[in-house]
Amino acid sequence: MEPHRTVLGTPCSLKESYAKVSVLCSRCGELLARYRKRNGTKSNLIKMYVERIAEDTHSILAMESQIPACGENKEIACPGCERSFCRGPRLVKGRPAWKIIAGRVRMK
Repeated sequence: MEPHRTVLGTPCSLKESYAKVSVLCSRCGELLARYRKRNGTKSNLIKMYVERIAEDTHSILAMESQIPACGENKEIACPGCERSFCRGPRLVKGRPAWKIIAGRVRMK
């Protein structure tokens, strides 16, 4: 008889339980993405992990095959007003993430 095994939830299923927030441009109000944020809108958005982006409305946050070398920051601009709102992607805690420029986006 085999011993009883406990099946732990995968990290992917854990991310599905996070609240979805709308990430909007602070200047023109354009919907940039829908993101699964751990505590909803209770705290500021500092970075967006690539695997937590639920919906990329303009396909501007799509990841290339690899992370660029150090010093090669890519800035992503809002398609509505052409104002840059994030840099990256960079490895944060071993995972690729976009770093949000302070004051450029708001959550809803």
